[in-house]
Amino acid sequence: MKAIKLLAITLLYAVMPTTMSAQENLKKAINNFVCNKNLAEYIHTSNFMENIGPENKVSSFCDQYTFELPMSKKKELNYVLTAFNRDKSTAYNVYSRDAGISDDTFTTIAYGGKLDKTIAFGVHKERNYRVMLVQDRQDSLRRYCYGIVWYENKDDNTFCGSINVVYGPNPQKVKKYKYYGNLSSLGNIDLSGLEQLKELDKLKNLDKLSELGNGTYVIINSDTLEINDIKTSTDFLRRFGSLRTTFKKSLRNHQTEIRTVLTNKILELCRSHGKLLNNEERKLCTDSLRELQKMEFDAYIRGLLDIAMSSLKK
Repeated sequence: MKAIKLLAITLLYAVMPTTMSAQENLKKAINNFVCNKNLAEYIHTSNFMENIGPENKVSSFCDQYTFELPMSKKKELNYVLTAFNRDKSTAYNVYSRDAGISDDTFTTIAYGGKLDKTIAFGVHKERNYRVMLVQDRQDSLRRYCYGIVWYENKDDNTFCGSINVVYGPNPQKVKKYKYYGNLSSLGNIDLSGLEQLKELDKLKNLDKLSELGNGTYVIINSDTLEINDIKTSTDFLRRFGSLRTTFKKSLRNHQTEIRTVLTNKILELCRSHGKLLNNEERKLCTDSLRELQKMEFDAYIRGLLDIAMSSLKK
């Protein structure tokens, strides 16, 4: 295990020559944390690397160091966080959120030669997040991402989280990518599991997903902060409308698993923000839900729609 970690760090530095001088503090802190022999048994390493081009250079990688430390060792992460704060002035985008703050914001980082893989930060309310994006000074089309996640697991008295180092094309500077087939074929989004279904949250109000015809979809990849604030009835109706439209599309394509997650999102929207609606708006949404229910054949989904309608009555 130690040899694997050292190899990962060696490869990481091999593709980070002078470009990383601006993040020297963070680079050293991550190296010290990952290679700390006193922490080795508590850290799991996973690495993705992709080589593309005639010179076979590394075009994209994602190194993730997941840790589950005894509470007595949690201070070891402080050195990494201190280094993050020292170097964040060199970043063009920084995202921070502390545990317990539910502001419905998250950021999605795309990587891979075709930006067909993603990692999300901010989706768990009980976790702390620090993310910075740094331009590659030697390649204007690529950028680095550093993501740190941590939280206390009170069930087994451990200190958990991950350190993520991502490199690849800057989604803001490359073309859109087309994906062929239904939603379940988009990148590494596995729509068979409920946890992975949360990937749909990365499509802001689902507006970033557009059907071009006969199973062809486009995702606009962007390392930008996703904001799903529902503060007014207009926000509610816009979100509701996007979910409703996507639900009806999935009916035509017989995508039951997608409709399940969409219905859960509709239910969550109605429960959390239904009070923003006036009587007329509430009736509009209730009638729309009833319409979807008549079109739906799955008993479970129909039941969820029933609960959503009941939530709007409160």
